[in-house]
Amino acid sequence: MSGLARLERLCEHGHIDLFYGDESGVCLLPCVPYGWQFKDEQVSMPSTSGKGVNCFALLSRQNQCWFRTTQEPISAATVCQYLDRFAQTIRKMTVVVLDNASVHRSQVVRQCSLMCSLSAFPESRSTRTGPGKA
Repeated sequence: MSGLARLERLCEHGHIDLFYGDESGVCLLPCVPYGWQFKDEQVSMPSTSGKGVNCFALLSRQNQCWFRTTQEPISAATVCQYLDRFAQTIRKMTVVVLDNASVHRSQVVRQCSLMCSLSAFPESRSTRTGPGKA
């Protein structure tokens, strides 16, 4: 059984809370590299200028969601800041699983994770934190 499967089982039995974290962004300029249309049909997508929105979210299989949005890029420092804020809201042992994106593997996140007991699994990266830990 993989490390992630063990975490899933612990969560199913109520021993820990388990969240999956990632970030995403949207902008006002659509990117449509191709599409289907009828002959002689004009297809367009309205767009406008302006800043996009970036979101960092933590989701659980129990449909819990904790998120923050910003118009700034989400850097490693931002991830650490958001994880610290999330850690202040939890009430029991909680594990946050991040993918292997470069921002999640950065030196900044590694240093930040010392306070949150970072553990590496072959298929993911996991930040463990408990009540009162940052």
